[in-house]
Amino acid sequence: MDCNHGSFSTEEIEMLEKWGRWFNALTSGTLKPFTDTQKRFISVAEGKEDPFSLQEAAWWKYLYQIAHEARRRDGVTNQYYPQTDSFYNREMAKKLKSTMFKVMRDNHQ
Repeated sequence: MDCNHGSFSTEEIEMLEKWGRWFNALTSGTLKPFTDTQKRFISVAEGKEDPFSLQEAAWWKYLYQIAHEARRRDGVTNQYYPQTDSFYNREMAKKLKSTMFKVMRDNHQ
C-alpha cells in the first residue's frame, strides 16, 4: 500500500496487501473479469455503484485515499520561508520558547 494507512482497519490493510495487485490489475483492465462479482467490483471502482462487500469498500477507500493524497501534493505550491516572515519569524519563536522555559523554571523551583 503506497498511501497513509491511518484510515484503514487491520483487516482492510491485510486484504489490500494480499490482494491489492490483483484488484489493481482488475480495475486497470490488465485482468479481464470472469464473474459478475468481479464486474461489479470494477463498477464500484469506477464510481458507478456503491461499495457493498468488504473488498469493494476497502478498494474504494484505497482509491479515494490515493486521490486525496495526490490532490494534497498537487495543491501545495506555496513555499514558506520562515526567516523572511515578518508576522512571526524564527527569532520571535526562539524568544517565546526561552520566555516559556524561564517561566516554567521559576514556577517549579
